[in-house]
Parts: sequence; structure tokens; C-alpha cells
Amino acid sequence: MGSLIGGDWELMWGVMYKGFRNGDYSYYKEKWKGVESKQKNEDKGIYEGEIKNGLPDGQGKLTFPDDSGFIGEFKNGEKWNGTRFEPNGKISSWKVVNGKNIKQ
Repeated sequence: MGSLIGGDWELMWGVMYKGFRNGDYSYYKEKWKGVESKQKNEDKGIYEGEIKNGLPDGQGKLTFPDDSGFIGEFKNGEKWNGTRFEPNGKISSWKVVNGKNIKQ
């Protein structure tokens, strides 16, 4: 899956949860299992893909509770190059290029 080489984690494939834990919005290894409270503790999405140093990095897919999301390349936990999709699965009119949202 992944390995530590020279102090850096090499890529691995996995699942992460994007959301709030004690008010901090980030990626987490485990799904929130407690009581959800807006902006404090809740999951906002699920990431499936390559992970490096504990963050999405490489090819992956981020899906939100309404089934919309993003598929493509991530860099240091940020959407980098790829396509957004709507809840019905259709391609959105927005894409991400070098970390910036672009209207198609």
C-alpha cells in the first residue's frame, strides 16, 4: 500500500473522510462515529484514491453526501486537475486546472 522511504511516505491507495473534528476541517483516516454537530464533528465527504503523507495526493475521487463530487488529480490534499460531477452523475460545467476552478 505504502511505505516510509527516507522519512517520506510513498504513495498508497486508501479511503479518507473529509470533515470536521473538534472544529478542524481536514482529511481523517476514520469515519466520524459520534454525535454530529455542525462545524464541530461531522463528515462532509469521502475520498478514495492515492494518499501521500496522510493527504490525498495523486489520482482519486471525492464524493459528498449529495453524491456530487470531484474525480481527478489531488496535490497535497487539494483538488488539482480534474472534473466535478453533479449528484445525477453528469459532468459539471466546472473543472479544476492547476488548483483553480474553471467554468467550461
